[in-house]
Amino acid sequence: MDMSSLTELDFAESGEWPLPIKMIAILLLCALVWGGGYYYIIKDKQTELASLEQKEVQLK
Repeated sequence: MDMSSLTELDFAESGEWPLPIKMIAILLLCALVWGGGYYYIIKDKQTELASLEQKEVQLK
């Protein structure tokens, strides 16, 4: 596969992509989902946990 054929890839026909391109696309999608989940869910919970841990120390 040469670089000129990469520009001809169509998202509507992603099932016909070569296997290495499919694997890269899947890994990229997984990384985006993981990063988004961390940013929108876990990051807020970590700041909440830190504030609750400080409050716990004050209550002891």
